[in-house]
Amino acid sequence: MFSVGLSRLTTVVNRASSNLFIRSNASRARLRCFLEQVAARVTPEQRVLDAGAGDAPYTALFQHAKLYHATDLRLTPGAFRLPDYVCNLRAIPCR
Repeated sequence: MFSVGLSRLTTVVNRASSNLFIRSNASRARLRCFLEQVAARVTPEQRVLDAGAGDAPYTALFQHAKLYHATDLRLTPGAFRLPDYVCNLRAIPCR
């Protein structure tokens, strides 16, 4: 029970800090707005590849998709979520 509570608290803290960052960064705010529009068009049968995901801060927007995969060129130290693939997009091991 404690770990569930801690996990939930961590999610709330990360979401709050993410929202603060987005509000203080106009390009991130525009990106989030764009991704919210894209996510609204994704159906439960579709798959999503988040290319250049970093620590995948937009994962929750696509939780309704059949599959969500994050990829980046390298791991982000202290990332909230690690990418599914660490590779160059030209060499991604997906079809």
